[in-house]
Amino acid sequence: MKTSLIIIILLIGMTHTILFGEDVYLKITSKAPEQIKCTVIDFYNEDQNLTSKSNFVEILKKDLNYSIFLDILDSCECENGIISEVDQIDYHCLGNQNVQVVVWGKFTELNQTKGRVELYLQSVAFSQTILKRKYEGERDNLRYIAHTVADDIVKQLTGEWGIANTKILFVSDRTGNKELYMCDYDGLNITQLTDYNSITLFPDISMDNSKILFTSFIQGHPKLFLAEYPEFKHRTIAEFQGQNGPASFSPDGKKIALTLSKDGNAEIYIMDLRTKRLERITYNWGIDTSPCWSPTGKQIAFTSDVSGSPQIYTINSDGTNMKRLTYIGNYNDQSSWSPRGDQIAYCSRVDNRFNIVSISVDGTSPVLLTSEGDNQNPSWSPDGYYLTFSSNRKGIYQLYQMNYQATDLRTISFSGPDHKPVWSNRYNWKFAK
Repeated sequence: MKTSLIIIILLIGMTHTILFGEDVYLKITSKAPEQIKCTVIDFYNEDQNLTSKSNFVEILKKDLNYSIFLDILDSCECENGIISEVDQIDYHCLGNQNVQVVVWGKFTELNQTKGRVELYLQSVAFSQTILKRKYEGERDNLRYIAHTVADDIVKQLTGEWGIANTKILFVSDRTGNKELYMCDYDGLNITQLTDYNSITLFPDISMDNSKILFTSFIQGHPKLFLAEYPEFKHRTIAEFQGQNGPASFSPDGKKIALTLSKDGNAEIYIMDLRTKRLERITYNWGIDTSPCWSPTGKQIAFTSDVSGSPQIYTINSDGTNMKRLTYIGNYNDQSSWSPRGDQIAYCSRVDNRFNIVSISVDGTSPVLLTSEGDNQNPSWSPDGYYLTFSSNRKGIYQLYQMNYQATDLRTISFSGPDHKPVWSNRYNWKFAK
């Protein structure tokens, strides 16, 4: 992969390699990455009846603009309308505007319901095509085709997948009951998953996006359920006396870490999903809850009040080497381990306000990421560059997103109250040909 990334750097004409240094894949630093300057030219429309074309381009721009590695120019003096052939691109003018990459393409009608999108990605410095790809799908899926195109562009330019083809699982009270919902990464295309007229809490989604865990009172007593997605046929996983959940999937999806109080106080257990075999890994007099796995599956972060107040701890998945991580704040909970492995985000109460904090996995360098209102339930994006969370900074709890530097704050839900967002992995839609 290193060789291909060096080629991309040369084709784009960048003079620095900060985007593609080895630290990008292992550790997030406080320094903002250098951005690639891109312009998106309106796609040539061979099908004048394809009314969704302009919306497609706007979605694509929005997706690309979300990447911390790309600077999408709102306009460019070198754009002379829509182009249909590569030789119509004025590379000299674009270079004078400091544009490094040009995104353009074509729409073609295949039949009354299906269309084709052709993508072209051009290096301005070398006047060369660095990506050419075709996508086909139903016109109703143009939004997801745009997401796929955006992720492919980010992958080509940075070596890492974008997040446009991800979703957010969350809990909402908008119907008067706590139900599960799913939306696209940007908060649009909301789908209600449950209609239990009950209390449903603590969702989690497997790495392959095929299964969802949640705790619900639909049968009176709180039980832990597992549902197949998207069919959402659920079955009971844990129905012990007392607490069943929260729970989280292991990275390989074969196990779950869960909280059970069947032996007295709440402890952390590991369950094999195939055999249903339980293994208890904590033995503390206090309450142990809210487990979340490390990306390797070798460790688990969780909350325990064994020290007298709720704090974040880590423990090996075999129950050894328990360590306290947090010492600042009198109530720390809701840990989320970054997919990059270097940071754990959590909710911390300081001066009677809840805020999102990120800390190194060795317990050093805690960083306060929020300061307005109460902020809870952090969840990392699959690339580890963004966090989604719930906040009442506007009065009602809604869902927000920010990057790891606590900038580029976005509201992604406008109803609510909305809680406990969980960021899914990428969906691999089969549009590329």
